[in-house]
Amino acid sequence: MKKFLVLLAAVLSVCFMQGCNSKQLNERMVIQGIGIDYSDNRYSVTVMYMNTDAANPDIAYKTVAGKGKTVTEAVATIVTKNGMDPLYSHNSFILLGNGLCKQGVEEAMEFFAGFYQCRPSVNVLAADRQANKIMTLKGITPHTISNIVNSKHTTGRTLAVPVYEFLSDIINDTTTACTGVITVENNVPCSGGIALFKHDRMYKVLDKEQSMGVMLVRGDTDIDAEVISLTGKNKSFTLSQEKTEITVKISRGVLYCDISIKGEASVYEYTNQNKEQAKSIEKRINELAEKAVRVCADSGADVFNLGKRLRQSDYSAYRTIDSWAELVKKGVYTVKSRVNI
Repeated sequence: MKKFLVLLAAVLSVCFMQGCNSKQLNERMVIQGIGIDYSDNRYSVTVMYMNTDAANPDIAYKTVAGKGKTVTEAVATIVTKNGMDPLYSHNSFILLGNGLCKQGVEEAMEFFAGFYQCRPSVNVLAADRQANKIMTLKGITPHTISNIVNSKHTTGRTLAVPVYEFLSDIINDTTTACTGVITVENNVPCSGGIALFKHDRMYKVLDKEQSMGVMLVRGDTDIDAEVISLTGKNKSFTLSQEKTEITVKISRGVLYCDISIKGEASVYEYTNQNKEQAKSIEKRINELAEKAVRVCADSGADVFNLGKRLRQSDYSAYRTIDSWAELVKKGVYTVKSRVNI
């Protein structure tokens, strides 16, 4: 009997604690996504949060927006409107509006760098329009954006960069900050390429093919269904277990970069795989990678961490660099791929 009473007391204690926590959660605005826009010298912050209102159980997520001279003031406006204390620890993405990206994102991002509730691993993304326009689309949920981010492992057209990496690249002397772009097709959010930044301002957006090449060189993706021509017909191939090795050196003031891409490949429409198919796949991978490297190099963009690699491998040569962007523009790049089929 004594053991039963002790067990009952423990169960009631747990239930009481859960009830208290549940009540506290109902009083909090559990943020799942954040969008930031900038226009007319004011920030506009849109947050997507879990609906804890029992009166509207069919609505899983709600959005609310606020404006201010700073991101902090905009968030304070939201709290005033909503009457709920925000909880950021469950946030899954930060979407930066097109106007903000062109104006400069560093000041806005300082909010997330200095606030203890904001996880440094949260993904940063760029929008090709106002972030609010995407955040308030009918039927959109945090999972809509997460699914786009996760598709980088199969489509090779989406890049997702965590807050800590994005902020580090913004202030880095050599590395070009970049992240994935979210666009809208048929009222549905989808991948829109990769945005390149000069310091904290977006200056170029790579198309989907260029983005795939960047992802291949960075070693950030597998390919699920890229098209090649075999015996005069279009066929789709997959690339898995993709690995990239990059070596960098400076010789007589010229940057030399060797890129090696390896992986396991397969052609969907053929049961008998052969070396000719492997060569066709390697040719296509080389084309994608070379185009991506060239378009980035032409603008002096280092999205492959070449500067960091040189610093690690040859610091004495790294210290002699006057203009890294000019060195990248005039660099000599070699791309080779090898697939097992």
